Amino acid sequence: MNRATKLINLVEMFSPADADSAVEKLKSGIKAPFVNVYKSTLGGVERTSILITVSLDPRESWVNGILENSRYFKMHYSYDGILEYISGSVKFRKTRPKNVEDAIAKINKVIEMQSE
Repeated sequence: MNRATKLINLVEMFSPADADSAVEKLKSGIKAPFVNVYKSTLGGVERTSILITVSLDPRESWVNGILENSRYFKMHYSYDGILEYISGSVKFRKTRPKNVEDAIAKINKVIEMQSE
């Protein structure tokens, strides 16, 4: 595989047209009491990314109903395949999953480690 082919494979983990199905896969695949996943086209439709919010605690147990009072994390899954931690009480290193299913597996692994 030449360098150009590798770059093409790395540049787009999901196309803008596939973003909606990727959002649904992430919503159904992440195993946590609270999961919010949505797509963002702030950088333009061709740079569609996915924003993920996960809480390890049920919504009813959040002090004053505030997400930030729970064990939570927010992530950004960019069109070029980088899954990056934004904020929260759970730590996660920036990674480049192979596909959406791999991203789900990595997120679920972090959730599992925190639940122990």
